[in-house]
Amino acid sequence: MKVDIIQRKPAKVAGLHARFISILSADAPANNPIKPLWDGFSRSFQQVPNRVGQQMYGLIYGSPMSERTHPDELNYIAAVEVSSLDGLPKGFVGREVPGGTYARATHAGLLGNLKRTLQVLYREALPAAGLEPVGTEIEVYDQRFKGDSMESEMDILVAVRPAARKPEPAKEKPVKKSSLARPKRPAAKKKPIKKAGKKKAKR
Repeated sequence: MKVDIIQRKPAKVAGLHARFISILSADAPANNPIKPLWDGFSRSFQQVPNRVGQQMYGLIYGSPMSERTHPDELNYIAAVEVSSLDGLPKGFVGREVPGGTYARATHAGLLGNLKRTLQVLYREALPAAGLEPVGTEIEVYDQRFKGDSMESEMDILVAVRPAARKPEPAKEKPVKKSSLARPKRPAAKKKPIKKAGKKKAKR
């Protein structure tokens, strides 16, 4: 998987909101609210004032654990970019998207294969690049998106930061010999042996 690192400026988006269980969760249901959410937004997005550009976005982010009904519950906003969050119609929500460093990958083909793309991105590509996600994911739908088609493409942006380094295992220090070892005694110096002189005979 090809992953590009890009810088994004902060932005504002507005659209329709739903909560769902991540498709990477073991508890992900067969049907989630994302498709019905997009069906509703595709019929009503023209009501959003202050729109910027023609792209649409799927903004995904988490909530504090105390506010979740499941550990893997996330928020999804089917949205368009706007210049202001003022004057949104009833039922619509607005949110500011943080700027910063994002990893960008492309999903090509059927939406049913999106789970596999996300698995490779989060579990293989990002760790291999020394990166970790920081909580914001953006699906970008532009002119390349053809719906649930083999010819369709969409970009996935994940806010990232350098992954924390794992502490290296401590190296074993060489064992020093105990300083309490008894010192060796210095070798005793040998005294020179005096040769006895011959006594002169008395005359």
